[in-house]
Amino acid sequence: MTKSEQQLQELCDMGVMVVSCPDATTRKAVAFCDDFLVLGQLEGETDAHAVLTHEKWHYKLGAFYRHDAPYEQRCRAEAQVNRAALQELVPKCRLAALLRQGLSVSEVAETLDVPEAQIWEAWRFYRDTDDRFCTGED
Repeated sequence: MTKSEQQLQELCDMGVMVVSCPDATTRKAVAFCDDFLVLGQLEGETDAHAVLTHEKWHYKLGAFYRHDAPYEQRCRAEAQVNRAALQELVPKCRLAALLRQGLSVSEVAETLDVPEAQIWEAWRFYRDTDDRFCTGED
């Protein structure tokens, strides 16, 4: 079972109905608070894994908002979900260990099966929230 299939199974186990409709939305996914998830155009297994993990955290945290909600409310919900998804996709200790081994960002992304952009996002997040992360003391 692939990582995206595992995420789909977890969403289904949570009672979320997942529908793929690549032409229906310009977004990669839209999570509705009534346990309905619409998937847009996903770009391969790595992208699907990252998107499904992100959307799963919307349901786990109950972090939903209307698309006409104030910008600050949307940002708070997305930040909360992004933190949780990043910590699942790119665990701090695993990232630190791979970087200490001398792997490049692309090699780390390939090892963890996530897009390179998420490696950079995780690195910045851990750097900004843990003074010891970049020192190798974690």
